[in-house]
Amino acid sequence: MSSSGNLIHQAFHRAQFENFSKKKIEEYDLIFEFGGGYGAMCNLIHNLKFKGKYIIFDLPEFCALQKFYLSANGLITSKGYNEYEERNCIFHFNRVGSEIINMFKNIDNKKCLFIANWSLSESPINTRNSITSYLASFSGVMVAYQQYFGEMDNIQYFNIFKDNFIRINNWNNYHIPHMINNYYLFGDE
Repeated sequence: MSSSGNLIHQAFHRAQFENFSKKKIEEYDLIFEFGGGYGAMCNLIHNLKFKGKYIIFDLPEFCALQKFYLSANGLITSKGYNEYEERNCIFHFNRVGSEIINMFKNIDNKKCLFIANWSLSESPINTRNSITSYLASFSGVMVAYQQYFGEMDNIQYFNIFKDNFIRINNWNNYHIPHMINNYYLFGDE
């Protein structure tokens, strides 16, 4: 398997989260990634033998890019990216609603991880609030963010963000050592 600077950075995020949580990401039953870039994190986690449901929620243009990249890596079947897949499900950004609500029913006893590497911190507040309203029963959070995005103070936002989770009582919010004014927020049961 070849590598790239981005893939190494994704592996670094994963390693930092696992060091904090003392859990392997591939042990989760469901992973919900908000804003998946071209699909590098999804590909990395599947290469590490993840067998659960992996959902990427993104803009239509990025969904097309993810479909191409993940198909080239054998992770999406011919069903297409608008349907449930055996291992992946990618939704268009404007399709939030009953599909996500149905997927997140009955997850109280499952290990579910929310991933948002810079995507949530770069979204409008109404989008952030609509996504986080579905995450209350998740058992893990792996977020990376910049201190400010426009007028938004993300440090203040993510301090409040933690209150949305009913299962998570262990949080760590810290500066990413190699990136000025960028931070991790990790949460675990």
